[in-house]
Amino acid sequence: MTIRKITPQFNGSTHASQVVIRDGVRVRLDTYTNKIDSSWYLDVFDADDNPLITGLAIASGLDLFFPYQYLAALPPGALFVNTQTGEPFDPTLDTWENDAAALYYQEVAG
Repeated sequence: MTIRKITPQFNGSTHASQVVIRDGVRVRLDTYTNKIDSSWYLDVFDADDNPLITGLAIASGLDLFFPYQYLAALPPGALFVNTQTGEPFDPTLDTWENDAAALYYQEVAG
């Protein structure tokens, strides 16, 4: 199994949007913060920009896609968050803004 890193590019903002293709499936990942609760969230859109998942709280140690495996337009692998060195952590505003964290996708094929 291959694990691929997805590093949101915030460029001084609290919102990052990027298109990725994982296991042959194209999705757009929007990562953003809610400064009121100091948490990070994820929205996932299909190839036609239809929302698949919205307002998903990003938490360490969890497969973020697991509850949504029934969605055919979602890549079939696991999506999780760790530090850039691969260690689990609690995603806080500082950790993401300092580029210390990344999303990781574990492919089901190859």
